[in-house]
Amino acid sequence: MPAFTSELAESLSGEALDRFQRYVRVDTQARRERDGSPSTPGQLDLGRLLVGELEEIGVADAALDDNGYVTATLPATLSIFWNGCHRGLSITTTPSPATACDISGARSGTSWS
Repeated sequence: MPAFTSELAESLSGEALDRFQRYVRVDTQARRERDGSPSTPGQLDLGRLLVGELEEIGVADAALDDNGYVTATLPATLSIFWNGCHRGLSITTTPSPATACDISGARSGTSWS
């Protein structure tokens, strides 16, 4: 049994591992010779998977654009008082759904169970 740093980490570990295993099953290897973005269909597949999971947890505006960017808005759970107004905090991240061109994104006999 792995050691956890907190009860919260332990309680989330099963679900986090399940999600990670779903994500790594998608071949997202980039292609050097490309004429658009994303460079391979697997990158859109991962985007669709992420949008579906965001919708399942109640994110109403989760979307995937033609270039493979997933966008979504999470309601603020913390606000700050700034310039006389309460404002929700926003965080933006733009991770790449691709694995490097030189590293295969395909599962080659790896067991994830």
